[in-house]
Amino acid sequence: MLKGIIAGETPELIARLKSLCGALDIAVQKTVDLQDPSEAVVRLVSSYRADILFVDLNPANLPSALELVKRLQVNRSTTTFVGFANAPFADERAALEAGVSQIMVAPFEERDFLQTIRLALDQQKTDPSVHGFLPAKGGSGATITALNTATCLAQVLDKKVLLIEADFYSGTLPLLLNFKPQASLMEALETSEMLDDRSWLTMVTNTHGVDILAAWGPRTAGQDSPLNFDRLLGFAKKRYDIVIVDLPEVVDRVTEAVSYHAKNMFVVSTPEPICMEVARRRLRQLEARGTKASARRVILNRVLQHPATVEVEAYEKAMSGKIAAVLPNDYAVIQESIAGTGPVSLDSLLGKAYLTLAGSLAGQDIPLQRPDNTFTASLRNLFSPKKRTDPVRVA
Repeated sequence: MLKGIIAGETPELIARLKSLCGALDIAVQKTVDLQDPSEAVVRLVSSYRADILFVDLNPANLPSALELVKRLQVNRSTTTFVGFANAPFADERAALEAGVSQIMVAPFEERDFLQTIRLALDQQKTDPSVHGFLPAKGGSGATITALNTATCLAQVLDKKVLLIEADFYSGTLPLLLNFKPQASLMEALETSEMLDDRSWLTMVTNTHGVDILAAWGPRTAGQDSPLNFDRLLGFAKKRYDIVIVDLPEVVDRVTEAVSYHAKNMFVVSTPEPICMEVARRRLRQLEARGTKASARRVILNRVLQHPATVEVEAYEKAMSGKIAAVLPNDYAVIQESIAGTGPVSLDSLLGKAYLTLAGSLAGQDIPLQRPDNTFTASLRNLFSPKKRTDPVRVA
């Protein structure tokens, strides 16, 4: 649980902040008066070691507020400073230069408040290591894609990888890989503020070179704060080269938290018209949840032709989204990997396509070799009277 202190003189704003803090599981330890002697306020705030200090920046209180922030900075306080005010004010730059991370202007809406806290607690959010995978609809292959991308990153590209299974409703990774989780994602979320390297080792299971935090384990249900996933990802980003999150098809608050941290939010879709229409909806839902445009991308899965020959523009138009990768349909290889409780063979075309996708996440260009056109044409003429490709229905 995060701890907060409110320093201010505006009763209606203080009451609203307390309400919003309660909704986000932020414990307001104390409310202090900015008109009290600054030395006494500094000692009080320092003694509580709050994570966040909400400071009133309305004009009448601004000099005292900035003095308090500066004094705490001198004392090397680790507290994050968030300002609040009734209306925009001329000295916002002075507040930011004094050390205030974020400034909120009334009225405070819950989503805006959550976004402000995320920004304040994660000022260095430039790390491109988080990538979310969610299915357009159930059965699109998002979990298999996330798993095989993770194993390629770990086994071939020598990356330290964490795979978080965030689908509380299904959670099939332990079944696919035949392991018994040490702990569940819910346990990690409930203890997110206390995680350290020692406790983390009891949370994850390492298999095929990847650390996996499974959705299902000894405990799968409990109370969850909207900020717990932010804390978990903040912990993980410092310890892994790449974090992959396998998400459910429902765009919920967990998906929103992941999208805030993620460089990519991949919607995995098959080429069928219905699935592509649902993928279009998922992209719109991600946009509504605040996912930036550059992160909203599509992985086109189970295409019948060679991925290198697919004309992606028509599919992009159908889904109103940028395609990041194209994966071939190879049911036999997938079933073989499931039977062997491991990743897809890299000798297969599908395995090579996963490696190409993994390379793009690691910043390495691993192109998928184009097929021999003469050989491919001969096979097509031999086995099929017509050219067999996936139909694209453009709305």
